[in-house]
Amino acid sequence: MKLIILAAGEGKRLRPYTENKPKCLVDICGKSILERTLITAKKVGIEDILIVGGHKYEKLKEYKKKIIFNRKFAYTNMVVSLFCAQDYFGDELLISYGDIIYSPEVLRKLIDSKSNISVILDNNWLDYWKKRFNDPLKDAENLSIRDNKIVKIGGKAKKISHIESQYIGLLLFRKSGIEQLKEMFKIAQLECENGCLDFGSAKNLKTMFMTDFLQGMIDRNVEISPVFINGKWAEIDNKKDLKIAEQFVKKGII
Repeated sequence: MKLIILAAGEGKRLRPYTENKPKCLVDICGKSILERTLITAKKVGIEDILIVGGHKYEKLKEYKKKIIFNRKFAYTNMVVSLFCAQDYFGDELLISYGDIIYSPEVLRKLIDSKSNISVILDNNWLDYWKKRFNDPLKDAENLSIRDNKIVKIGGKAKKISHIESQYIGLLLFRKSGIEQLKEMFKIAQLECENGCLDFGSAKNLKTMFMTDFLQGMIDRNVEISPVFINGKWAEIDNKKDLKIAEQFVKKGII
């Protein structure tokens, strides 16, 4: 099983920490975000790891992992970064955002899923969002489940009731799921060329969010299964997030 870490972003909201290094190398209690991800992966037996870098990507070379450079990192998003590594997907693929940390328990739970496509969702998201934001709806996305399948994911939520759980940026694709992933990307490319892109709320392929891409798959009858957790992870998007993540690490939550 391969793990691809998407770590091309500039991390502008974490400046000055990211002025001269990738966001994934920001330190949390003595270890970088990336180090913590690599340690967690090793604990569950994942050693085939590839990193998609962008901003200051040369700093990633010391970790002695395969690195793919997203040359368009300054104006593209996660979907483009992921498909920079398309030739390396293999038959079983884990995808992790480069600005999250999580416990081995979270990763094991995802790996144990038997579905072709599985996505980690946090049922405890509201408590965490209240720590991060004065208004929990500020950065929360819509998410709905039906018959244990995700039917709605992404897009700014207007009501708490529109959010049954929350996406964290950790996914698993097994062999047939990878085939569907590639096919959907071809469809997205073709629709972009024809000016009729219909993937979530995405305006174009360059800036498409992963949740837009997943919604596009769902709308084309691709089944995506939720894997529910209750916390034990953190996103590090700004300085407040960093402080919260440090508290989680010190308390042994992650």
